[in-house]
Amino acid sequence: MTMQPIYDWIDAHAEECVRDLQRLVRQPSISAAGVGLRECAALVRDMMHEDGLPADFHELEEGPPVVFGHLEARKPAKTILCYSHYDVQPP
Repeated sequence: MTMQPIYDWIDAHAEECVRDLQRLVRQPSISAAGVGLRECAALVRDMMHEDGLPADFHELEEGPPVVFGHLEARKPAKTILCYSHYDVQPP
């Protein structure tokens, strides 16, 4: 198996990826101050939808909302989990 198809996709979509990153960076999401967390969770969910990934966010009693997306594989022989956070430190 070669990584070349992945590298080719990255090269072909680099500008789109930079635009997505810029969009995320513009959205305040400061956990320590409770600023923009719900809005950022909604933005992450919406961006996942734009890429064709079913996703939603779930409110928690304490802490920021959790964004969850799920995509069935064509051959469900393996499972992959990607975890990240969307909140940032204060400027």
